[in-house]
Amino acid sequence: HGFSGHPLYNTWLHLVRKHYSEVCEEWRDKMTGIAQLVKDMSEGYRPRMQVMRIDPSKPYSKRNCKWLTKKDYLSSCNQPLMEDGYGI
Repeated sequence: HGFSGHPLYNTWLHLVRKHYSEVCEEWRDKMTGIAQLVKDMSEGYRPRMQVMRIDPSKPYSKRNCKWLTKKDYLSSCNQPLMEDGYGI
């Protein structure tokens, strides 16, 4: 897929490994999932930001995720921050 060096690769990898059943179908795909996540979520991303679901009862997807700083992430939700800092 050619995205292993992309800044969002580790976010995608953690999503599909840790939360597979909670991730939209488009992002789960082994061959195209990372490309779709990059297309959907690159806007607004800056290094060290956390991805958060807007509605925790819905899947991780373009319409249901947003980027937050670690500080804002921790203060705005009760979702646990993973030890590696990816916030997913």
